[in-house]
Amino acid sequence: LHGLGAKVLLHICNDTTRLLPRMVDVGADILSLDVQVDLLRARQVAGTRASVSGHVATHNLAMAGPDAIYAEACRCIERGAGRGRYTLSSSCEVPIETPPENIDAMVRAAREFGAAFLQRVRAEEAVAPA
Repeated sequence: LHGLGAKVLLHICNDTTRLLPRMVDVGADILSLDVQVDLLRARQVAGTRASVSGHVATHNLAMAGPDAIYAEACRCIERGAGRGRYTLSSSCEVPIETPPENIDAMVRAAREFGAAFLQRVRAEEAVAPA
């Protein structure tokens, strides 16, 4: 797939913490992670070789309200984004019964909170001593 110019996303359900090095070594560009995997640990293992994606719990997407989803998405961004190489998404397949308002809340968090968070991180990096 890389030869065709495509990016490769690898998703394995459940706790794949012990598999993270292998997930990176197989050449995946994006590691799609379930909620059991610590985002900071995944980012450390992935380094610059792969980006990390995921972490809004699918059961919450289906059962919680939009405010709770917005807050959870913001926590995911804080934990996963750091210096980039993170994409906010669900932790697995989005259940069919997920209210559209919850998807909207996740997208809104990415646009509002995510954009502000990355601006703040970049500003801090610009003034940090080398």
